[in-house]
Amino acid sequence: MTTSLLKRRTVILTGATAAITAVGAYTGALLKMDVETRTGVDERREEGLDTRIERLKNYRDRVERKKIEMEAKILGLYEKKDHRS
Repeated sequence: MTTSLLKRRTVILTGATAAITAVGAYTGALLKMDVETRTGVDERREEGLDTRIERLKNYRDRVERKKIEMEAKILGLYEKKDHRS
């Protein structure tokens, strides 16, 4: 084999190895995320009524706080726009 052919072969094998490693890492991460998601869903299915109500109240509080923050930002933008005019 010529030197040029050996170099090409080395580059191709290196690229293929890197691609296989990257795809494997990505696939492993997806599988791990899927297992964690399923675990969370199963835990929520098995939780008691009081725990579920408390979790939903906390979620609602976070959503309401986020709404207030967004409304304040929007009001600030309108005030800034009116100030420029």
